[in-house]
Amino acid sequence: MHSLPEAIIRWRASRAIERRLKAIRPHPDQAPSSRRDEALAMPGPRVAASPASARLERGKLPVEFWKTVLGRYCSGATGFWPRWAKDTDRAESEWLELVAGRAELAAGQRVLEVGTSLGAIARWAEGELPGMEFTLMASDPASETLLRSVIASHGTDAARLASSAAADPVAGGGFDRILVVEAFTGAADPVALLRRLLSLLAPGGRLFVQLVCHWRRSYVFERGDEHRWMLFDTPDGAIMPGDEELSSILRTEFMILDRWELSGEHCERTVRAWRARMDQNRPRLKKVLARAGDPRPARTLRAWRAALVAQEVMFGFREGQEWAVTQMLLAADPVATSRTASAS
Repeated sequence: MHSLPEAIIRWRASRAIERRLKAIRPHPDQAPSSRRDEALAMPGPRVAASPASARLERGKLPVEFWKTVLGRYCSGATGFWPRWAKDTDRAESEWLELVAGRAELAAGQRVLEVGTSLGAIARWAEGELPGMEFTLMASDPASETLLRSVIASHGTDAARLASSAAADPVAGGGFDRILVVEAFTGAADPVALLRRLLSLLAPGGRLFVQLVCHWRRSYVFERGDEHRWMLFDTPDGAIMPGDEELSSILRTEFMILDRWELSGEHCERTVRAWRARMDQNRPRLKKVLARAGDPRPARTLRAWRAALVAQEVMFGFREGQEWAVTQMLLAADPVATSRTASAS
């Protein structure tokens, strides 16, 4: 696939997306609750990768690769693209300010940052909100390898790294804010994960969640799924969450204090900008990969470029109205918490 002309890659991506959307349309005889449980209650890894989160591969790429392709703060999350944002650095800065405002970050807080942002929020806060104490945690071992390299390369004085392999990497909790950025891949149960994270909040604390999702319905990535290659070999059993379905489930367990949506065009522009930086720095990136021991650096670049082209098509499909970014600010629901405790 990666060696095909770009026009063919775009055409094949569009065909695969059309077949995917046709397959996930709900059957009129199937109740909404059973459709929801079919996707959200399956065993195995749960939530599909975000635009930059090729979790099976990205940890193998050197940090110099990502510092070249991503923005100034080296965030792998979807950027925010208002009209005045013309490049990745500006979109990344706009996203960081957006998250800080919506998560209600303030100087002096203790914050746990989890996910594909790769500590970007902590690095940004060092200059904008001094006195914050950050703990960074990756969502899986491959991402942790990359996160360690990013921290060592950029320097993040106010942050410490919690190992995702530890039995209880953030024992004690007491966080004022927890930021979960496109980070559910590998979780056996995303709702249980959020419940666990909420238990780590200090009284009055808040949990900010950002995830890429289909606007309505969850679906599962299965072996042989032609749609998977667009998301960098997403593992079997991973789920793309449905915004409506997931929100309805969360309302039964948590207090959704606020909720926002960004159209898929923000994802589309983010991956397009990453692809442009990859194209502009192709000779340098080939050398970076070769020095890191890649025997076929040109092939690696073609594969990543093909996936980014396909993601442009996917997130821009139907003017960005099929897939989108959902952000939520959550707090523990005292009634639901009491009910859960009694049941256990």
